[in-house]
Amino acid sequence: NPGKYAVVAGKPANSLLYQHVVSDDPKQLMPPPDSQLALNSYEKKLLKKWIEQGAKFDKHWAFIPPKKAELPKTESADWAQNEIDAFIMEKLEENALVPSLKAEEHTLIRRMALDLTGLPPNADQVKRYLNNTSGDILERAIDEFLASPSYGERMTQVWLDVARYADSHGYQDDSYRSMWPWRDWVIHAFNNNMPYDEFLTEQLAGDLMPNATKEQVLATGFNRNHPITQEGGVIQEEYQSYYVVDRTNTLGKG
Repeated sequence: NPGKYAVVAGKPANSLLYQHVVSDDPKQLMPPPDSQLALNSYEKKLLKKWIEQGAKFDKHWAFIPPKKAELPKTESADWAQNEIDAFIMEKLEENALVPSLKAEEHTLIRRMALDLTGLPPNADQVKRYLNNTSGDILERAIDEFLASPSYGERMTQVWLDVARYADSHGYQDDSYRSMWPWRDWVIHAFNNNMPYDEFLTEQLAGDLMPNATKEQVLATGFNRNHPITQEGGVIQEEYQSYYVVDRTNTLGKG
């Protein structure tokens, strides 16, 4: 029936959604004029096209189990050394580009060191790798960089930013607080290759785990990284709400 359903697949004119979007009547127009929101002509045409094509609607992407994509067929099939390379080559060929030649081994070693540890390799390391005649120079270098304590320090940089790590309170006098033990816990977690589910669980609720260890309690320092005020005149209820909102936002990012 015309105008009975919000969306009628293939029929924009019978879809209430589209009728309200293109209506000239201010009382019928959506979004309402007093909302100070409006769809432009492109967005209206996009809705119309979506309905005409069947108005297919899937669940939110986060609730759809991922499926492994088929490897693209490329002309330079021999270039790819792994599955990711195949997708890279596909885009290169689409844009009439060719891959650069493989860099020299000493250059690759330096790049790997910077990526995995944040530090350049020293000259003795590079010399030792290049003098290796076993044929697996790069693999040995990668394993050594991954085993380095600097690997954890490098990998934690993004996490510490997301978690708002700081050794100060962040308000007014900005007093010192000792959060570095939690930072060290994060570094050790990366260096020990802790599974991601454990990494999250212990930081969010390590103190609530049965027979929690000191390390698991320490992990929950994640929840104390938000700005904290020590000003005597603050309203406790007001700042408690600030703290809870901040923790909730950060938890969602984790």
